[in-house]
Amino acid sequence: MNSSINIRSFIFSAIVIFVSVVCIFFYETLKTETANSIRMCVYVIVPSLYGSMILACLITKSRFHIIMGKIFSPLSRYVFKLTPELFSIFILSNISGYPVGAKLLQNKEIRITDDEYNRCMCFCFSSGPAFIIATVALKLYNSVYTGLIIFISVFFSNIILAFISGIGKPVPVSSHERANVRLDSRIITESINNASSGMMQMCIMIIAFAVFKIIIIETGISRILSFTIAEYTSLSLNDSRSFILSLLEISNITGFEQNNFNNIPVVAFLLSAGGICTFMQVIAISENRINALKFFIYRIIGAFISYFTCSIIIRFFFSVLIVSASSFQIHSSQYSIFPSVILLIMTILLISQKAIDKSDLK
Repeated sequence: MNSSINIRSFIFSAIVIFVSVVCIFFYETLKTETANSIRMCVYVIVPSLYGSMILACLITKSRFHIIMGKIFSPLSRYVFKLTPELFSIFILSNISGYPVGAKLLQNKEIRITDDEYNRCMCFCFSSGPAFIIATVALKLYNSVYTGLIIFISVFFSNIILAFISGIGKPVPVSSHERANVRLDSRIITESINNASSGMMQMCIMIIAFAVFKIIIIETGISRILSFTIAEYTSLSLNDSRSFILSLLEISNITGFEQNNFNNIPVVAFLLSAGGICTFMQVIAISENRINALKFFIYRIIGAFISYFTCSIIIRFFFSVLIVSASSFQIHSSQYSIFPSVILLIMTILLISQKAIDKSDLK
């Protein structure tokens, strides 16, 4: 017992020393990457996900998700073997963004067993249409249609996973509970606070992973892996590097070559997989309740389903994508003040919530 603890302590100490050395010797590179991560959060992540996260929290806290679920009751119970309530969470998580599914399933308003929880975590996981279209599709392909195809591919893979995981499961008992929708200032405030907390956690993780990005770049690990992937696949060396970095942290997906439509299925694969940073966020939110191995296996399977689904769709709509990319124009300024204002409001809300919690304890 003591020897295992000593080994863990030694490994942890070695990692801390190694990371500290990297931070010292590669300070300038780390500073640049950290600044890039902050800009990514302020100008991309927050604007594309914050609103949908607030809406998802508001729907569940107001119990409106129960009404949503009743609409799909026959489909959810007999096809996917999910209660209508959990099916509404499935829909919300796929249109809201990565950590939303995990946060909603942890909500006290949701009635769920441990088995149902581990099952739902495997397919209540998606980057959402806002992130896919605004962040990935418009930046890489200048096409909304491309974003829709990628989103459909990712969503379809989760539908397949939900169906497969329900095989052999009993049909849930129909619930006749009346949903009393509640909507007041407290629920609205709590929804905003929860969304702000999730958004801040996500941004902090993205910024923190800039250190790991520097480590695999400066140690040559990414170069070796990139050469290997480029040699055995159709990806270029630059796209192979972006592939590796995206597996580490998904926002690096914007480093792919622009207007290379042959890479769209690979992008769909990565967005469906999510990356190590997202995995860690989900595991942390679940408070060790999740079966990590099962979650990982299902996400890899889902990523391949997204890849092949996207490949099939593109064969039929390739010419349409080319035309849409050439005709669509974006008029925006990278120096918009609104994302920064949103981030400031989030910070103020979090600080005020901490003060409220402390006063309640007293």
